[in-house]
Amino acid sequence: MAKEEKLSKIERMYKSLDTKPFYLRRALNSNTVTTGKNETVRLAQTDNIVYPTVRMIQPGKGGVGNTRLKKLPVKDALQLAKNKRDFIRFSNEKDARYFAKNFSNLITKYRNAK
Repeated sequence: MAKEEKLSKIERMYKSLDTKPFYLRRALNSNTVTTGKNETVRLAQTDNIVYPTVRMIQPGKGGVGNTRLKKLPVKDALQLAKNKRDFIRFSNEKDARYFAKNFSNLITKYRNAK
């Protein structure tokens, strides 16, 4: 009988989110695009909120061009996350910092699971 794998802290934090923003779900999907540096998302943290600084940019009207990822300056990324209301609010700054710093470990695990 195989032992059930214990979830890491970052996995527990991710699974406990009430809403999982699109950028997190997309980052974990191995079928989605990456940057030239093989990034799927990069997270930043300000106070107790986490938001992406690498965002998916859709083609313009008419569907011309490819879907791609774009790196934004932190200030612009924070403002966009506030406008879109797709940031993640944690109960404290320590948890927000941990999530932003360690989510990439979960991306690696999920994308390499295939």
